[in-house]
Amino acid sequence: MFALVLKRFGWTGSPARYSLLIPLGYAGAEIVENALLALMAAGLMPADGVFGLVQQLATNLKLATGVPAGFLTLAGLTVLLITALIGLVRRKPAPLGV
Repeated sequence: MFALVLKRFGWTGSPARYSLLIPLGYAGAEIVENALLALMAAGLMPADGVFGLVQQLATNLKLATGVPAGFLTLAGLTVLLITALIGLVRRKPAPLGV
């Protein structure tokens, strides 16, 4: 959603484009966390020590990237909705009977 806003307003070269990396960080943390949790639940890996700390770090990273990603998506959706409504108001009505 936010990528569409950047493209629509011509901001693809701005520093705001780096905010598109936030969802990738979320996906990476999700993969690491789920893999570690599955291995720990199966008893193939101890839940304490280094593996437990890495799993907790992935959980924290997932939260730290998930919240901003959600706000960016909401902001992008809001901007696109407002521009669509403005476009509808500005559009000339079609002549009747044509």
